[in-house]
Amino acid sequence: MPFIYMEDGGKCLMIGDEMAVWDKPASGDKFAPYKHPEQHLKAVYFHSKNDYYAEAASASVPVTHAAYPASAAVSYDPSALALTPVTIYPDTYTSSRVLMTHGLGYVPKFLIADENYNELPASAPIQYANNENGGTRFVRHYATTTQIVQVEYVVPGIGAMASLSKTYRVVVFRKPQADPSKPVFQAKRDGNVLIAGRGKVDYSEKHLRLADAGETAFHMPTEPVYDINNGQVRYVRSGGFWIESVAVRGATVIRYGGSLTSVDYLSVVA
Repeated sequence: MPFIYMEDGGKCLMIGDEMAVWDKPASGDKFAPYKHPEQHLKAVYFHSKNDYYAEAASASVPVTHAAYPASAAVSYDPSALALTPVTIYPDTYTSSRVLMTHGLGYVPKFLIADENYNELPASAPIQYANNENGGTRFVRHYATTTQIVQVEYVVPGIGAMASLSKTYRVVVFRKPQADPSKPVFQAKRDGNVLIAGRGKVDYSEKHLRLADAGETAFHMPTEPVYDINNGQVRYVRSGGFWIESVAVRGATVIRYGGSLTSVDYLSVVA
């Protein structure tokens, strides 16, 4: 097909099946970043094959998580084997709910955070007992072709688990798909319209981007938010807040002994 190619000061622009802007390689195939942008990310300024996370839908969803009673104790006394008696509190509860119906017809990428815009990883703890009574509430999320679903898992421990009100920030991103009716590239002088890759990138939409100063932003960690030490786990959120597990063996309380207190993160807006 016809194409446009321009080169100036080591910068290259090409509009063909795709649109791309990149730094010309010092050696080798100068079109390599155009043909294989995933292999030349440091050289590429823009490429319509990339996913720029265009927002398809968003919502702030209030949820009231139910209260649960303390777990019933189950004791084992293997005295005949000269072993230590053990008491466990085995009760667990699971529930699920639809946070959003997006109706895109495919399983999309999505971003989910709490009311303070802390991104929630898989099986994130959202409530816990800050003592030896145990008790933790976890949530995980998944997408279907029509919905964003939350699954809740509760281990109440020795003490009752109180109800909890949360607000979840949900953003669903569309799949970058070419539309044959749209141009490979189109831009208007007022800067409000830019279409590339036959609509795979359309800057009339909102996209995931770095936040400007003062904007309300999602906190997206750039390093691990979990650490295991002394047999216990600590989960850290932005702002230096953490949740950690505690174990009890007879009269001995076993706590996390590591040093993870904060994580670096990007401030992003969607």
